[in-house]
Amino acid sequence: MKRFRLLILVLVFLLGLSGPILADDHLSEIEQYGFDNYAEIFQAGDNHYSYQLQEGNFNISYVEQVGSSNYAQSFQEGDENIAEQTQIGTDNYAEIYFQVGNENSANQSQDGDENNAWIEQQGESNEIIQEQSGSFNETNVVEDGYLNLANQSQIGSENEAVILQTGDNNQASQEQFDYVNYDWIEQIGCLNNATQFQDGDLNIAIAEQWGESNTSFQNQIGSQNYSYIHQTGNGNFASCIQN
Repeated sequence: MKRFRLLILVLVFLLGLSGPILADDHLSEIEQYGFDNYAEIFQAGDNHYSYQLQEGNFNISYVEQVGSSNYAQSFQEGDENIAEQTQIGTDNYAEIYFQVGNENSANQSQDGDENNAWIEQQGESNEIIQEQSGSFNETNVVEDGYLNLANQSQIGSENEAVILQTGDNNQASQEQFDYVNYDWIEQIGCLNNATQFQDGDLNIAIAEQWGESNTSFQNQIGSQNYSYIHQTGNGNFASCIQN
């Protein structure tokens, strides 16, 4: 009888421990409307939130969250779109506000703390890649058209990068290293190409391309550099290197 009572007490104790150990307070929601859509969520750690909405056919959405208090959300409307979100760290925020159209691809990857990534994508066969490593970084992409490519990479802290693309076959790339750098690319038209590279602190690079087949290149190494390029028309080339 004593052994039985001891066993009951041990079981009660273990069940009491299992509550806080297993209750990680994650929240995940998936809504699917259409045919042959695929959505997957993996959460490890504490207090993650994920929401995926798919309307259409053959869409793919994947979320992986490791750490604590990360937030990921995506909305897909159309066919054969791909949305991927990976978060490692604490208090990161990633949102694919909308992905409307067909065969679009959006990828957000965050490794660190309190990074912010935002995407609006509309059209067909567009691609966006956002990679953040560090803390307090921010990336934003708005893409509307056909076969546009936007690529953003941040390693450091408190960097901000923005890409706005309207048209077809535009390409924009931004790379930021270290601290408190700012990039802006705006492309309106077709076949424009803009590249921005920053390695240092407190640099600012702005590029505006309105037309067709324009090319711009901005390279900043060091601190407190400022570069502005504006192109209107067709077939223009501009390069700015600051050390």
